[in-house]
Amino acid sequence: MSEPVTAITDWVLAAVGIYWARRAWRAWPACGAALGMLALGALLGGTWHAMRDALPPPAAAFLWQATAWALGGTGFLLVYGSAQRLLRGTARAIVVAAAALELAAYFAWTATNADFVWTGLYVGTTMIAVLVLHALEDPRPHILAGAVTALVAGVVQQSDLRLGTHFGPNDLYHLVAMLAVVLLGMGAERGRARASKAR
Repeated sequence: MSEPVTAITDWVLAAVGIYWARRAWRAWPACGAALGMLALGALLGGTWHAMRDALPPPAAAFLWQATAWALGGTGFLLVYGSAQRLLRGTARAIVVAAAALELAAYFAWTATNADFVWTGLYVGTTMIAVLVLHALEDPRPHILAGAVTALVAGVVQQSDLRLGTHFGPNDLYHLVAMLAVVLLGMGAERGRARASKAR
């Protein structure tokens, strides 16, 4: 296995993503879909980290590309879902159109630029958008905390933080991302509970 710790933490992140995707889907389908895309990205990423040295270069490159695009889908779906849930009319149309254009630009750029920093930057901008939308329209603590935690995860991934010899920035990034998934999933569920009480 090429990077066993990174692969395993990625796969655990995928499992956490699947669990919370199912729970969030019932309350907020867009959030559930976003967490499902994150789980797919983590599954693919873990497989890349585990097998990259054993795969033919084209297969490894395809697997990495699929990982980056799945994570891009996560960010877009969270912005799209936030706009659909919180905004109306022209404001919603503008935010959704801007998110779609940014996603298209991200896909085009990362088709020839494979460095994960671009995925981190793209997801970071989508988390800022989610943070702003919810802070202004529906300041739900778990959603806000989840978006902030996702931003922290991106910073950790680009850092030099390590725990011992075998637990590096990617592994810490996966742990922080798990917390972000839990918070976002809880935010989706609590939103449904609050809506039910309001009725």
